[in-house]
Amino acid sequence: MIEFRDIEKRYDDSEPAVSGLNLRIPDGRITVFVGPSGCGKTTSLRMINRMVDPTSGTIEVDGRDVSRVPPHELRRSMGYVMQQGGLLPHRTVADNVATVPRLLGAGKAEARGRAAGLLERVGLDPALAGRYPAQLSGGQQQRVGVARALAADPPILLMDEPFSAVDPVVRSELQRELLRLQDELSKTIVFVTHDIDEAVLLGDQVAVFGAGGVLHQFSPPAELLSAPANDFVARFVGRDRGFRALSFQPASRIALRPTSAYDAAALASAPRFASDGSLRAALDAVLASPDGVAVATGPGGHDVGTADATDVMAALAAVRGEDGAGRVGPVPAPDGDPGSDGDPGSDGDPGSAAAEASVGGPAGRRAPGGGVADGVA
Repeated sequence: MIEFRDIEKRYDDSEPAVSGLNLRIPDGRITVFVGPSGCGKTTSLRMINRMVDPTSGTIEVDGRDVSRVPPHELRRSMGYVMQQGGLLPHRTVADNVATVPRLLGAGKAEARGRAAGLLERVGLDPALAGRYPAQLSGGQQQRVGVARALAADPPILLMDEPFSAVDPVVRSELQRELLRLQDELSKTIVFVTHDIDEAVLLGDQVAVFGAGGVLHQFSPPAELLSAPANDFVARFVGRDRGFRALSFQPASRIALRPTSAYDAAALASAPRFASDGSLRAALDAVLASPDGVAVATGPGGHDVGTADATDVMAALAAVRGEDGAGRVGPVPAPDGDPGSDGDPGSDGDPGSAAAEASVGGPAGRRAPGGGVADGVA
């Protein structure tokens, strides 16, 4: 457990970069810090491993005050992935990955052997081990950066906008790879991004920061999309948050029609969606179909039914009619919301109850294949 208690960070006599931060980050989950530029999300991340020290307040890792741990010792106990990989240009890929194990006393052969295994784990050809960073693509460099962060098998992985410098296609591949690795390794990951779509895709919990380093909301992605804590969060998430929220609604809501209702030849080329996937994937499939009909497939890949636009819209209408986490339409700000005057920076203590809540297991991260993760209904 990583816990921030009354954290404030100021540089000289300026306005605070982080203000009144109280937050508990659960073990074995991905927690995403998201917000506009200059909102303190990266500063908050760097205070965990003492790359930055807070002006006041306490940060604890597993009950231990990090200010009492020597910085070099603390940093070697955590993985760190930064923008553009941050690789040492004069060292080969293998030696970059082996850096921390060597610092911790591992022999050269042992460290390089572990590096070779990690390169395969992050989806890289071991033949790249002898190359230098300049000989790799941007996506390959980021994978090496992830492998290096995992080399000492740390329980905590800090990731500071690691995928921001690569193109959208590579970025999507790296996001899927991270989710796959997390399913295998169950690390405590703190991930910084300015992209709300990336936050919703990757996060088990999402912390939304605003100007002055104020934490506005800390909640699972489905709750963030369906019930923004205030006007600032609603505007940051965007007007299309209802469409994003469909990724957390199961396609099983659709009343499927039998495949016999349509011509077999026409169905052979129809778009398909997983019956245990998301409502958003089903909607995409129907909209992509020239005939407006998509085929639902079961776990084994066999066809289990069909759906047209009417069927999907009926499921959407049912979702919109629900309260709580099922609601995907716009959510009005609660009475007396301090952000209701339209000034996202004027909130007194927004989201403090959610911020200080101790969170448990995941609640709605979208699965790597676009389905619904962790049994969200």
